Amino acid sequence: MAKKQQVAGSNPALPTKTKKRKDMTKQYSEKRTEDGVRMLLQTLIRNYEDVGVIIEEFEATHDEHERDRSRRYDALIAGHYALKGAIEEINNRLNK
Repeated sequence: MAKKQQVAGSNPALPTKTKKRKDMTKQYSEKRTEDGVRMLLQTLIRNYEDVGVIIEEFEATHDEHERDRSRRYDALIAGHYALKGAIEEINNRLNK
Protein backbone atom coordinates (compact mmCIF):
# COMPACT_ATOMS: atom_id res chain seq x y z
CA MET A 1 0.00 0.00 0.00
CA ALA A 2 1.41 3.40 -0.96
CA LYS A 3 2.07 6.01 1.69
CA LYS A 4 0.07 9.15 1.26
CA GLN A 5 2.41 11.98 0.38
CA GLN A 6 2.11 15.04 2.61
CA VAL A 7 2.07 18.47 1.05
CA ALA A 8 4.23 21.12 2.72
CA GLY A 9 2.18 23.20 5.12
CA SER A 10 -0.69 20.72 5.22
CA ASN A 11 0.26 19.18 8.56
CA PRO A 12 -2.97 18.80 10.50
CA ALA A 13 -1.01 19.51 13.69
CA LEU A 14 -1.11 23.26 12.82
CA PRO A 15 1.10 24.32 9.95
CA THR A 16 3.59 27.13 10.38
CA LYS A 17 1.70 29.78 8.37
CA THR A 18 -1.58 28.97 10.10
CA LYS A 19 0.10 29.00 13.51
CA LYS A 20 1.65 32.41 12.82
CA ARG A 21 -1.70 33.74 11.65
CA LYS A 22 -3.40 32.33 14.75
CA ASP A 23 -0.74 33.88 17.01
CA MET A 24 -1.20 37.26 15.29
CA THR A 25 -4.97 36.98 15.71
CA LYS A 26 -4.52 36.13 19.38
CA GLN A 27 -2.22 39.11 19.91
CA TYR A 28 -4.67 41.40 18.11
CA SER A 29 -7.56 40.08 20.18
CA GLU A 30 -5.62 40.48 23.43
CA LYS A 31 -4.67 44.07 22.50
CA ARG A 32 -8.29 44.89 21.65
CA THR A 33 -9.43 43.40 24.97
CA GLU A 34 -6.84 45.48 26.85
CA ASP A 35 -7.96 48.62 25.00
CA GLY A 36 -11.60 47.75 25.65
CA VAL A 37 -11.07 47.41 29.39
CA ARG A 38 -9.17 50.71 29.49
CA MET A 39 -11.92 52.52 27.56
CA LEU A 40 -14.63 50.95 29.72
CA LEU A 41 -12.90 52.05 32.93
CA GLN A 42 -12.39 55.57 31.59
CA THR A 43 -16.05 55.81 30.64
CA LEU A 44 -17.28 54.44 33.96
CA ILE A 45 -15.05 56.80 35.93
CA ARG A 46 -16.11 59.81 33.86
CA ASN A 47 -19.80 58.89 34.29
CA TYR A 48 -19.32 58.28 38.03
CA GLU A 49 -17.75 61.73 38.44
CA ASP A 50 -20.39 63.46 36.30
CA VAL A 51 -23.24 61.82 38.20
CA GLY A 52 -21.56 62.79 41.47
CA VAL A 53 -21.65 66.45 40.42
CA ILE A 54 -25.33 66.19 39.52
CA ILE A 55 -26.11 64.57 42.88
CA GLU A 56 -24.24 67.34 44.73
CA GLU A 57 -26.18 69.99 42.80
CA PHE A 58 -29.49 68.31 43.58
CA GLU A 59 -28.61 67.97 47.26
CA ALA A 60 -27.59 71.65 47.40
CA THR A 61 -30.93 72.79 45.97
CA HIS A 62 -33.37 70.35 47.58
CA ASP A 63 -34.10 69.62 51.23
CA GLU A 64 -34.11 66.10 52.65
CA HIS A 65 -37.89 65.73 52.30
CA GLU A 66 -37.73 66.64 48.59
CA ARG A 67 -34.85 64.25 48.03
CA ASP A 68 -36.73 61.43 49.77
CA ARG A 69 -39.73 61.93 47.48
CA SER A 70 -37.76 62.11 44.23
CA ARG A 71 -37.69 58.86 42.28
CA ARG A 72 -35.17 60.30 39.82
CA TYR A 73 -32.80 61.28 42.62
CA ASP A 74 -33.18 57.81 44.13
CA ALA A 75 -32.47 56.21 40.74
CA LEU A 76 -29.44 58.47 40.26
CA ILE A 77 -28.06 57.45 43.67
CA ALA A 78 -28.56 53.77 42.80
CA GLY A 79 -26.81 54.25 39.46
CA HIS A 80 -23.96 56.14 41.10
CA TYR A 81 -23.30 53.29 43.51
CA ALA A 82 -23.62 50.74 40.68
CA LEU A 83 -20.97 52.63 38.70
CA LYS A 84 -18.68 52.66 41.74
CA GLY A 85 -19.23 48.92 42.20
CA ALA A 86 -18.45 48.21 38.55
CA ILE A 87 -15.23 50.25 38.72
CA GLU A 88 -14.12 48.44 41.87
CA GLU A 89 -14.98 45.02 40.44
CA ILE A 90 -13.02 45.63 37.24
CA ASN A 91 -10.02 46.93 39.19
CA ASN A 92 -10.16 43.93 41.55
CA ARG A 93 -10.17 41.51 38.63
CA LEU A 94 -7.28 43.31 36.96
CA ASN A 95 -5.22 43.35 40.15
CA LYS A 96 -5.60 39.63 41.00
